[in-house]
Amino acid sequence: MTAFPRTTVGGVSVSRLIVGTNWFLGWSHCTQAKDRFIKETFTDHRKIADILEVFFKAGVNSVMGLIQHDLLVNAIREAEQRTGVEAIIISTPSFPTDKNTPVRGFDPAKVEEILDQEVLRGSTFCLPHTSTTDLMVDQCTREIRKMDQLC
Repeated sequence: MTAFPRTTVGGVSVSRLIVGTNWFLGWSHCTQAKDRFIKETFTDHRKIADILEVFFKAGVNSVMGLIQHDLLVNAIREAEQRTGVEAIIISTPSFPTDKNTPVRGFDPAKVEEILDQEVLRGSTFCLPHTSTTDLMVDQCTREIRKMDQLC
């Protein structure tokens, strides 16, 4: 079998197809009925691991999403054990914001705590979730405020 195409990001070999996790966690971004269906279908980490196993065996081992959910972490670990393939985890955590964050910045202690948890969960890359970045966008300068603190 031919290896799935890969690319290198920051010295890490990443599959050129990434497994998204919204549907595993109940976020269809469509309707509440679809969200409910997803949550009813994927209540067991083994069901998610079944799907990840297919991807991992095909050479697609990059997984992106909110890795804070034990359901997802357990599914990734089980798929890794079944296949012997290590996942490249691209985590997208949210960082706490309030009306002062665009001016004062993020709480360094909270950022450190979140990033430490990401490391413990096995994240290879950490990209702030859109729930953080969208709030920090400066429409005039087209910059994401205080992003240097997270980077």
